[in-house]
Amino acid sequence: MLTSKIRITIASAIAVAALTTPGAASAALLVRSPVTVPPVHVSPPKPVAMEVGSAGISGYDDAKCEDLVKDMENARYYAEGYSGEGNKKAAESYEEQAKKVQHQIEDNCLIVD
Repeated sequence: MLTSKIRITIASAIAVAALTTPGAASAALLVRSPVTVPPVHVSPPKPVAMEVGSAGISGYDDAKCEDLVKDMENARYYAEGYSGEGNKKAAESYEEQAKKVQHQIEDNCLIVD
């Protein structure tokens, strides 16, 4: 019981000493409050508009090609959201990602019209 009180007293004394030393006030100014990032508000991605399947290329079965279409649509979803918020750099980045995935689909998967 006595050791608990001693530990608390020592911890309190250290905290008070740290706050009363010169420079403690200026160090306190460096602490920033957490920044809240607003969520992206756009409508959810539309259902898959492109039907794809395996073109017989190794590593690109039906499931892989369908996943690529979902990845492309998600990238476009975020590009649209960031564009609507005025974040041009993020929107361009996601649109570029969507284009790369689209080329991968066109090069490796069968696209059904």
